Amino acid sequence: MMIKAWGDYQNLAEQAGEASGTVLENQDKYASSLTGQLGELKAVGQNIWSNILDSDVLKGGVSTLTNLLEIVDKLTSALGGFGTVGTIGAGLLGAKGLGKQHCLT
Repeated sequence: MMIKAWGDYQNLAEQAGEASGTVLENQDKYASSLTGQLGELKAVGQNIWSNILDSDVLKGGVSTLTNLLEIVDKLTSALGGFGTVGTIGAGLLGAKGLGKQHCLT
């Protein structure tokens, strides 16, 4: 009975080894396939974004932009609707050069 069990064990161990080889072959095929390559590209892209989003530089930039927008919000609240229209109008006129004073010499 023990000899038969040992034979069964050897048989199962051999089958497991073959299955492991098959799994590795399939994994290699997947890694070489377009789907595998796209999966690797996606993982690298996620790592890059994770690195960027965790950086202090980006946090400082977001903080600066938030502060700037808070100032603009306060200005537009203080000026009301007319101030906003006037600011936009002055910006447009200045961009077109229509707000210049013409000096005679």
